Amino acid sequence: MVGTSHLALYLLLMAFLVFTNGQTEFAEAKNPELSGEIHTLNHLYNQYAEATKEKGRSYLDSLIEDPVTGPVKSLQHLLIGDFYSGYLSTFHSNQVKLPKAYHHYSQVVDPIPGLERAQFMLGFLHLYHPEVVPKDKRGVKEPSIDSEATSTPVTDLVEEVIPNKPLGLLYHSFAAQGKSIEAQTALAHLVSNGHNGPSSCTKAVEFYREAAYEAISQIYMKPGIKLYTDTVRLRDEYEQGRSTLDEERDLVQYYEYNADNGSLESLITMGVIYLEGGVSGIEKNYDKAFAYFKKAARTEDPSALYHLGFMYQNGYGVELNMEKAVDLYRQASRLGNLPATTRLAVMYLTGTGGTSQDVQRSLELFDTSAKGKEPWSLLHLGRIHFTGTKNGEVETHHILARDYFLKSAQVGNDVAFYNLGIMHLNGYGTTASCSTAMSHFRSVVEHFWHKKALVAAYKEYADGHFDRALIKYEIAASMGSVIAQENAAWMYEMDLGTDHLRSNTHFDPDLDSNPLVHTPEGSFGEGGIVDRHGREPSGSSYTEYARYRKALFWYKMASEEKVSAYANLKIGDFYYYGKGTPEDPSKAVIYYQLASGYRDAQATFNLAYMYHKGIGLPKDFNLAKRFYDTAIEYDPEEAYFPSIMGLGLLMVDQALEHVNAGGLILGVNWDTLLLAILSS
Repeated sequence: MVGTSHLALYLLLMAFLVFTNGQTEFAEAKNPELSGEIHTLNHLYNQYAEATKEKGRSYLDSLIEDPVTGPVKSLQHLLIGDFYSGYLSTFHSNQVKLPKAYHHYSQVVDPIPGLERAQFMLGFLHLYHPEVVPKDKRGVKEPSIDSEATSTPVTDLVEEVIPNKPLGLLYHSFAAQGKSIEAQTALAHLVSNGHNGPSSCTKAVEFYREAAYEAISQIYMKPGIKLYTDTVRLRDEYEQGRSTLDEERDLVQYYEYNADNGSLESLITMGVIYLEGGVSGIEKNYDKAFAYFKKAARTEDPSALYHLGFMYQNGYGVELNMEKAVDLYRQASRLGNLPATTRLAVMYLTGTGGTSQDVQRSLELFDTSAKGKEPWSLLHLGRIHFTGTKNGEVETHHILARDYFLKSAQVGNDVAFYNLGIMHLNGYGTTASCSTAMSHFRSVVEHFWHKKALVAAYKEYADGHFDRALIKYEIAASMGSVIAQENAAWMYEMDLGTDHLRSNTHFDPDLDSNPLVHTPEGSFGEGGIVDRHGREPSGSSYTEYARYRKALFWYKMASEEKVSAYANLKIGDFYYYGKGTPEDPSKAVIYYQLASGYRDAQATFNLAYMYHKGIGLPKDFNLAKRFYDTAIEYDPEEAYFPSIMGLGLLMVDQALEHVNAGGLILGVNWDTLLLAILSS
């Protein structure tokens, strides 16, 4: 049964979701004075953060003793919480102390926009690290659920320290109201997958839409550059013995060297790297970007001319000069640069940049770029056909607009994905479909917010700050990133960054000195984990068991997204070997079958072996052969030798079983006999 206080929280949360429908008017949008205060708080936070990076914990102690009150005090608690949660990147090691982080986040009491991260992190800790939450704020023990693996994958974990899910969701909801992107995407993920209640597309789609809208406002018609650290699966790096960040740094050095030697491609690439920032830890530097583009433009390279025009148009590294920008765009367009042609088309459409409004000329330029599949021209043609033009040059045509948006999305334009989401949500030019709209909004979130979170987490990992990397991967995982879910699970499995599980302490805010104090013996094991009977699981330390439970949880979250063969394979392994859960070959079979459905050779081989030996499945030599053969089909290189070995042993076992069944020699252990013959 749910406790009375938790039931009240749950009803309050549901009321919030129903009556606001995920949308709220925010004070900062209407109050310039408050907006100024937010800017001041952000500036002050950055000052505190820089001082913390330089001075470390001694500086945090001085902030705790600072007698200041009000929003500034809340800001100090936010900073200290960010330090101990690992959210704030510093040069210090062994930084993560989650109970301390929880205490300081809970002291952020001022409802000022800009401080909403404290609410998000409190929700995150309640939902995913209940072992660090004070006992009176944890969930109420309910009957253990350990159902068949075909149920909702996460629900069959027996959670020994119960998260207070209603309170965690309520904190997330307050943070989402304050426009926390992490909270919006985390709530969207939880609600869409039916965690802690029935799934609701109508609620989830609004959270995804809010986050997607904020993303597109940051990427509209900006040059971009491919990052290599946003899709890293840590297990691949480990197995291959390489570092993606090192490779990215080597690539930057390569481009930098060639740029210094006059390579046009390298000059433009380095210009974009400094224009955008973020690659290999390089920060934005408009002066350097301008210098690279200017050097390349001396050869009248159209891409260099376009990027110079972009910098003049926006005043990046130079004084804003629209006439100069238009001139550079025209030069680049005449030389065949499609992005420049699109920007000229926008200027003719709106009559900006010193050009006279000329819709017909604009349409001609858009059409030229669209024939080359330039994404922004396709997007603008879609918008023009969606609204029509003021003087009737183009009439409203929603179906044609949708087709243009679809073509733009197919070449990677996230704004087009957003517009498709709006059209499917409202039934413009197509049948209204909440699920399709949500899929489009989620694509924007994955392409932008998930990638930003993954890049930040990977940088911590590559720099050896495993504790911060793990927390950041878990935050991204809570937002629905499958890569982050797999990476968090893998780090727990490999015992990387898991020191916080080795403390069986919680933070007692009632003590004046606010020390870390030990919980009473027997209340919960290290990391907040005990087995079903309140004892340490057989053959496993508390810490190891805690790690495997966390790993299993995140692998199951990844499995739930129905795209990860690896997650299903690992869950099968955990059930087969009894890692963090009792051995259960029958459940292992179910997850191996799911992984095999994604053409995973290892899982398919495992099924062959289990049919071969009758482990978790009825012994069936015919099906065993079929799965050994299929494993080879899925991966002819890696699976060939073990599958051929398996087929050979299968033939021997089948022959010996036939002989034994015929009664030619009775009472002999044929496996032992065969080994004896082979060794003689």
